[in-house]
Amino acid sequence: GQWARALDLLGAFRSRKNVNPDVVTFSALVSAFEKVQLWQRVLEILADMRMLRLPLDVIIYSAAASACEKGRQWEMALALLDAMR
Repeated sequence: GQWARALDLLGAFRSRKNVNPDVVTFSALVSAFEKVQLWQRVLEILADMRMLRLPLDVIIYSAAASACEKGRQWEMALALLDAMR
């Protein structure tokens, strides 16, 4: 499905030093992973965004919190919602 393609895309970004994904790219990845409950991947993307000093907006945080909630990671979901403030 689409999430498998998103995993391939994420791997390509990480393996190429000269490829710099932007906020829109990461937002699409977060959305794809959130829909299939891959909350661990979503947290990896947030870490990547922080490392690249990309802004984390309310959409990213909301999707990340939703992914954690679907994965029954309540504490992480609450922490993400708190960080959004």
